[in-house]
Amino acid sequence: MTPLEQYDIAVGEICKNAPIRICDGELVSGAATMGAAIKHVVPVTYGGEEEYKLAGISHLTVDFGTVLKHGISGIRARAEESLKKHAGTKREPFVRSCLNCLDSFDIWHSRYIEALSAMPEYADNLHNLKKVPMYPAESFYEAVQSIWFTFAFLRLCGNWPGIGRIDVLLGDYLENDLKTGAITLDRAREILAHFFIKGCEWISGGDYCSGDAQHYQNILICGVDENGKEVTNTVTYLVLDILEEL
Repeated sequence: MTPLEQYDIAVGEICKNAPIRICDGELVSGAATMGAAIKHVVPVTYGGEEEYKLAGISHLTVDFGTVLKHGISGIRARAEESLKKHAGTKREPFVRSCLNCLDSFDIWHSRYIEALSAMPEYADNLHNLKKVPMYPAESFYEAVQSIWFTFAFLRLCGNWPGIGRIDVLLGDYLENDLKTGAITLDRAREILAHFFIKGCEWISGGDYCSGDAQHYQNILICGVDENGKEVTNTVTYLVLDILEEL
């Protein structure tokens, strides 16, 4: 098999078999439960060998903005259009791999839906995950869940992505919800605090050579956008407040 074909099978096995973790009282769901991924590898072996053949990808900032605005369903639609365009060309295997990855994501997502459905105390988590990240986020709570679940999937498969400008990604959602009364600032703070606590799930006290992004994510707050406009917003100060406390 080509490395791409090996990767497709590996991701599929991860999404079918990785343990589902729901922590007591969590407000945000999804967990990267494959511990070997901390080694920057796709956490799958073959034939019982304790050797990982496929490396993870790091030092990248993922386009979470597209996930928030268009959802995984929107990304799938683009991939399907790309397959029509590139069928029969050297690009076809890559596009098919993209679609295989999305199929695997669907399986992992559906396993969390099934698990949460049996736990009525997590009704809010279930409500959000039935929509995001498969479809566009429409509220602050949905947006936080959408970013986290996508981020957790990437880590689950052995990658170490950064998140980037978290206040830009979430700022408008929070401002809109505060204006309409859909959320209070205290509730938003609690949801975002759970997001940061969830990110520490790989910190186990072992010796992993570094404390780089695999143990949490690289984020950027404050500053200006590409047009020189100030981007600091309410989320900026929530992040600082939460991190100061934690």
